[in-house]
Amino acid sequence: MNVAMNNAWLIILLGIASSTQIHLAKAMERQGIETWDLIRAKFQRTGTEIEGKVRKPVIYAVGLALNHTTFIYHLFVAPLGGNIALYTSMYGMGMIALLLYSTQVMKEEITRLELAGAVVIFLGTLIIGLEGISRPALNMGLMDLGSTVVAVVLLLGLCLVLILVGLKNGTPNLIGLVFGLSAGACGSLDPFLKGVGQTAGGGGPFTPGSIGGWVVLGSSFLAGEAAFLITQWGFYRRARANLLVPALNCTYIAVPVALQVLLLPGYQFYWSTGLGLAQIMAGFVCMRGFGRGVTAAPDGVAIESGGNR
Repeated sequence: MNVAMNNAWLIILLGIASSTQIHLAKAMERQGIETWDLIRAKFQRTGTEIEGKVRKPVIYAVGLALNHTTFIYHLFVAPLGGNIALYTSMYGMGMIALLLYSTQVMKEEITRLELAGAVVIFLGTLIIGLEGISRPALNMGLMDLGSTVVAVVLLLGLCLVLILVGLKNGTPNLIGLVFGLSAGACGSLDPFLKGVGQTAGGGGPFTPGSIGGWVVLGSSFLAGEAAFLITQWGFYRRARANLLVPALNCTYIAVPVALQVLLLPGYQFYWSTGLGLAQIMAGFVCMRGFGRGVTAAPDGVAIESGGNR
């Protein structure tokens, strides 16, 4: 096994670990969500009694801690070969971990549709993973920084237009769709811009080699925060979660692929790439388009989809 293959395996493992941590964090936050009711009851002196009032704040705090440390995984992708698209394509595996946690710890029932979605996601991820192993190691430092900035600005401009269209139309269906697409695109820019920034100007393995690289690296954190704000804004505007969540997940995975095809020399879009992505996205729709109450956005945002608490 050559060096490129070893790096691909490491990127796959990092992607699975990051996604698993995000989804487990959200499951724990959901499990301990009544912590806020405890705090409100204490300050308002309502006398409300909530089951597990000692255990739930601890679970919630652990979930928050897990949420806010997942960005660390992003920092290791570029030094290992720079295939951000392979890393983000592993996002679906965390949803399988979430199902296991929900059924085994939270004692929730799993539907046949969710089970089918999990299988489809696993098969799609397997295709992407095997393809990634066969790809040569890629250096994101080969990307032209100016072209990358232009592409990102155009993408963010498109997101802004979509949001404005959604706000003008005002229907929950359209808002859910366009806010989900926009949040997923911004969320995917977090690991992508980290990889570009770290390798800009011949930098590495973890720090940029130019001022422009530092700017891009810093902007990656802003992209993650934008995904958070767009998601919360969408739900404030009564977005349909069963549209927002699958749309968010799909663009989170698809955008890095598109950007690398356009900007990274040597990166090619194979038929297996399309097949794997299509299966993963179909699995998202099965598991979240009609599924349970809470999922996780790439930036670690809890998303309520109406139902279970």
